[in-house]
Amino acid sequence: MKMFWQGLVTMLAAVVLAACSSGSGGGSTGQLSLAVTDAPVDSALEVVVKFTKVELQPRDGDRITIEFDEVQEINLLDYQGEDAFWLFEAEEVPAGEYNWIRLYVERNNAADGPPASVFGTTSYVLFADNNLFFLAIPSGPQTGLKLVGGFTVVAGETTKLVIDIDLRRALVKPSSDIWADYYFLRPALRLVDHSEVGHLAGTVAVDNCEPAIYVYLGDNALPGDICEGNDCSEDVDRPLTTTLANYNELGQIWEYKIGFLPAGSYTAAVTCDALADDPDQDDEIEFIDQQNVEIFAGETTVADFPSE
Repeated sequence: MKMFWQGLVTMLAAVVLAACSSGSGGGSTGQLSLAVTDAPVDSALEVVVKFTKVELQPRDGDRITIEFDEVQEINLLDYQGEDAFWLFEAEEVPAGEYNWIRLYVERNNAADGPPASVFGTTSYVLFADNNLFFLAIPSGPQTGLKLVGGFTVVAGETTKLVIDIDLRRALVKPSSDIWADYYFLRPALRLVDHSEVGHLAGTVAVDNCEPAIYVYLGDNALPGDICEGNDCSEDVDRPLTTTLANYNELGQIWEYKIGFLPAGSYTAAVTCDALADDPDQDDEIEFIDQQNVEIFAGETTVADFPSE
């Protein structure tokens, strides 16, 4: 009998050890949800992107592909501010640390010859003058839109991530005539944890201009334009994200909303020169007002301009 109880205790100990190992290490899983949102682009009526699949690269392990049953056709301009479109929800994936995410866009197999047949997609942008341009990925649709930003999936929990596609940086008109019918869609992406973000909203009281709000990391930033690359001046700060304000006819005031900002301190600044701000150039942008703002997870901070 004594040997029986010793054996039973040994078996129970083995079960407990196995359970602890499963909950904290190899073989454990969590659930992942992924959404997209955007910062609007000047003068565009629609920015329709057609996603086919998502790839995830664990820090340790094989690449994971999540393919959609149907192409996810999304007008990104429908998902601004606090709104986001969920590409997938509660997908079971290995728990642990991940290095990057890649979004794949449907390629244009009907394109007649290179370069469009190599780089072109079926996604498109429609501008206010009813001019429609297809979107091309500079590195090719087969490489997708890669976001190099680490994240962690916790075992037994649901991790919700949001990719903010900054269209003012992402959409660029190529200068070459061979791209006359296309805009480039560059990977100007920002990854945030849905549980750790808040939002910024407010009004802008200006006349005779279409204002935009630029948001910078930290208090008392020195606002600069959205210039990117090696030729940009280092004398000013570059915005984390930007948005154009919308005019409220009823209230006769400009309103804005910027979503999915990680909790922390920021500087928000207003300019009337956003339409002349080219991401490929170092432009002289004048800012008419700015203030420090604090973002809290799960809350919307209100910042009106001019500040009271």
